[in-house]
Amino acid sequence: MKILKVMVLFLLMGPMVSSAWAEPDGLKVTVGPSLQMGDLGKVNRADLLVSPTGAIAAFVPTRRWPGREGKLWMAYRVSADGGKTWTGQFEAPMPVTASPLVGSGLAVSAPPRSTAFKLIGRWEHMTRPVNWFSARVAQFGDDLMQYKVEWLQASVAEAVVVVKEAGGQAHRTEKVMPFFERGQMVQLEGSEFLLAAHGKFKGDSKWRAFLIRSLDGGRIWKYFSTIGSEAEAPAPQLPGEFSGYRDPTIALLPNGEILAVLRAHDSDKLPYQPLYVSRSTDKGKSWTKPQPTDPPLYSTSPTLVVLDNGVVACAYGRPGLNIAFSVDNGRTWSRDKKLTKVSGAKVTGQIDMVKVGPNKLMAIAGVGPGGTRVFPVTVELRAIQAEARDVSPGSP
Repeated sequence: MKILKVMVLFLLMGPMVSSAWAEPDGLKVTVGPSLQMGDLGKVNRADLLVSPTGAIAAFVPTRRWPGREGKLWMAYRVSADGGKTWTGQFEAPMPVTASPLVGSGLAVSAPPRSTAFKLIGRWEHMTRPVNWFSARVAQFGDDLMQYKVEWLQASVAEAVVVVKEAGGQAHRTEKVMPFFERGQMVQLEGSEFLLAAHGKFKGDSKWRAFLIRSLDGGRIWKYFSTIGSEAEAPAPQLPGEFSGYRDPTIALLPNGEILAVLRAHDSDKLPYQPLYVSRSTDKGKSWTKPQPTDPPLYSTSPTLVVLDNGVVACAYGRPGLNIAFSVDNGRTWSRDKKLTKVSGAKVTGQIDMVKVGPNKLMAIAGVGPGGTRVFPVTVELRAIQAEARDVSPGSP
């Protein structure tokens, strides 16, 4: 089967018309008109959340919330029809003080019923017990119009937490604490969930990517396995400065494997290290040694989504909002294909992407003067589906 090589690059300043690009072997990527969700174009975080019933929330930072004008606040808008229409300018503020939320939405099936929740802020180190961490989450109803705030706890015994003296009192810095804010969760059987994280353990000189696991539907978490941890660059012939593995994104593949894509550099300056790929065949207990994507994809903030037609999509940012596709479970990826480019536009590196239909994606990013925008994408795989039928058992 011929490997598809497709890539979508969005650099948009304002509304766009639908566009599509198709290769001879049948992969058709259609990009619908983008919609503005927020007023800020340069943002530290913009996230999407999909409820079990299909409602979509777009979380965007703003400085225009009544009573907090000029101060940064995270608010959100909701669509109940797949992104065609949205609630008013902002539906509700989130419970933060002076900084935007971090963390993507986590759609899970937690007892006693399906729910959706979103991390609020970073995980904080607990003084008791040692090396436990806590985080607030906003737990939403199915229509995403209301939420309540709850607490999660995680145990990472080997995590490094630096204690510094400030004004005569000890305080803990978050610089080397575990980070779980990418929001990439995999549900296995029943109430078992895996959540990707990065941080530094005792003896680490560079970042490591690892998993924490919950057996109670996402309330209590414990360290489970390491995806990647190396002191030296595994591919020194490639450009960029290796900083260890950060911002892990994970997805459950149709064949039962778990795929992980990792960022491998800290700096915002070019050249970047490529993204790295690892996989697990035993439900996250062990992982292959991370390898650069084939071909190398140079960027930040990867986010994986698996579509119903088997296509694996990986969104990543800086520069631009990019989506690469794989039809062989992440072993090879598409090359660059620029669908739209507007001169002077700049897309920040903090992006997100979710599945909003069987073969439909939605991505979000801050787009320079164009504000924070969402981008609907449809991925069709007609030729490959037909080819699969031709070689199925019993075919003439």
